[in-house]
Amino acid sequence: MVQDMLKPFKIIKIVEEDDGVQGVFFEVSKREIIGSSASELSADLTKTKTRVTNMASYVGVPAGGDIDLYLLNYLKETGWVL
Repeated sequence: MVQDMLKPFKIIKIVEEDDGVQGVFFEVSKREIIGSSASELSADLTKTKTRVTNMASYVGVPAGGDIDLYLLNYLKETGWVL
């Protein structure tokens, strides 16, 4: 497990599957600023529009794998975390 890591996800439950895989149920949110150009963004953040997308999912982590690191890399590959 990565120490002192600010996690962009929340692990809900971990289960051990019959084949040794660690099943991880997790939640993650992604926030996006709406507007395609700087002129559409407001200097006053109370007027800036954002979109929040939430996901709850499951991923199988290979036996002996670092759950936090595996999940972080998985979320990077799928575009949920930059």
